[in-house]
Amino acid sequence: MSQNWTPKPRNCSGIVTRPTPKPVGRWLQGDRNLAALLQRCQFHERLLQIVRRHVPETLAPHCLACVLDGRGRLTLYVTSPVWASRLRYCQPSILAALRSDFPMRRFQVRVGLPDSVANRPPPRAKIPSLAVVSELERSLSGLPDPQLRRSLGGLVAALRQRAVSR
Repeated sequence: MSQNWTPKPRNCSGIVTRPTPKPVGRWLQGDRNLAALLQRCQFHERLLQIVRRHVPETLAPHCLACVLDGRGRLTLYVTSPVWASRLRYCQPSILAALRSDFPMRRFQVRVGLPDSVANRPPPRAKIPSLAVVSELERSLSGLPDPQLRRSLGGLVAALRQRAVSR
């Protein structure tokens, strides 16, 4: 027998049983890298709550996330360019409020994607009509570059196949 062999767990009836799954929290605690990642995520979530307390009430719900990098740059993600513009006016007060507790040098606002947009299915491809595909095919003969002619010919064939299958 191999030294690496271990008996399979069996219940009292002799039936092989599966090990019970570990809760995710136990995995995170057992792995240093995952634990550090979880700790960093929790830090950024707490920081976001603090930032939300230091911005006007009307702007707080539009703050999606924030990240403080190792160079002291706080990046705040918001739902739209309108809110980003308004938050830029609040930069001095946010920096003043947070600098005492966090090592910040810079503050920037970026537009992030709210969940409703991020989870939206990708737009459908717009397939040109057969008339457009035929016109492209006719233009192939006038191309002087053979490699370009082959590439465009492949595109025409693919477009024709997709246009017919619609």
